[in-house]
Amino acid sequence: WFSSWYGLKRFMYLGCKKNFFVVNVERPDHTWSERIRIRDGDKWKEVLEEEILPTLRELGYNGMAIRSETH
Repeated sequence: WFSSWYGLKRFMYLGCKKNFFVVNVERPDHTWSERIRIRDGDKWKEVLEEEILPTLRELGYNGMAIRSETH
């Protein structure tokens, strides 16, 4: 598992598997998401927009330097 931080705040855990990865994201209301399985770029973009970015914005993130491109 990896911990993702913004400033001094941990906001996400990420675990890698062979064919997918999973994330748990702390929401702006300080509850944690269920474990979310991500297998493709479409799911990643969905999780980024619906789970990750709202939390980052709450922490003061201004929208720079996040890329949701997949290759």
